[in-house]
Amino acid sequence: MELRITKNLIALALMVSTGLLASCYYDNEQELYPGNNLPTSNISFSKDVNPILVSRCISCHAAAVFFGNIATETYDQIKVLADNGKLIGSIRQDSGFKAMPQGSAKLSDAQINLINTWITEGSKNN
Repeated sequence: MELRITKNLIALALMVSTGLLASCYYDNEQELYPGNNLPTSNISFSKDVNPILVSRCISCHAAAVFFGNIATETYDQIKVLADNGKLIGSIRQDSGFKAMPQGSAKLSDAQINLINTWITEGSKNN
């Protein structure tokens, strides 16, 4: 009887510790891919900006989900957010803006700088 309780406690301890370790994991692009040099000028929406938004924003801001009445599926939708400052304010997590992405790690500094450069270069659809 005592042996069975001990085995159950060990199994429970392993499950809890595994869960704790998994919940503390996060991806940091700069640490995972130190050689991944994102462009710093002549930013392409389709090649550089949109892949970041698709991977980090679309799950909550697709037209079908539409959290916060914000959709990020098309260039025109993104352009409005770029022009009114909500895109960069939210991803930089500036005061007065809703910090994005919610419930997930902040975009890397390189990703934020890339999007900011795209906006300052005129948010072109190239």
